[in-house]
Amino acid sequence: MSSKSGYTKLVRQSVGAAVYRSIWKKDDHLLLVSSNGYVERYQRFQYADIRTFLVLPSERNAYWAWSWTALTLISAIFAGSAIWRGDTPFVSAPFALLFLIGLLWNYVLGPSCQLYLVTRIQTLRLPVHRRRRAERFLEQIGPEIAAAQTVPVDPNESSTADLPPSIS
Repeated sequence: MSSKSGYTKLVRQSVGAAVYRSIWKKDDHLLLVSSNGYVERYQRFQYADIRTFLVLPSERNAYWAWSWTALTLISAIFAGSAIWRGDTPFVSAPFALLFLIGLLWNYVLGPSCQLYLVTRIQTLRLPVHRRRRAERFLEQIGPEIAAAQTVPVDPNESSTADLPPSIS
């Protein structure tokens, strides 16, 4: 999918081992593409059919923070023990630095969330995992959805046109 087809990529996210999901937008719909490299699955959502988006907090960044912190501390302990023995920590110090960078990167990415798209028929989890990216995604498609869901009212049409005739 390219700009030649009229689609604009909004999000591409890895959601598992060799599974990628991306969201594309066009003038009247969103397209969710799931791919594992061999098979692609497409889901199309008309803007007029979208009821709401739910952005729920997630503990995902806390799990990553604890993991990076534990790995950093373990590597730092090994580096400290190597220095204590008078050795040079050739292996443990670079790992400690690498894990510290992972911890800081998790902090920079900000709070995590779960983004759901709700229609009359289904509720679907979208591949957006950080709050800032979810807000940016909603800002990008908000005007299209609002335009598709507003019903134009003809001022010349009377409100009594749908009433049955009355007998006096």
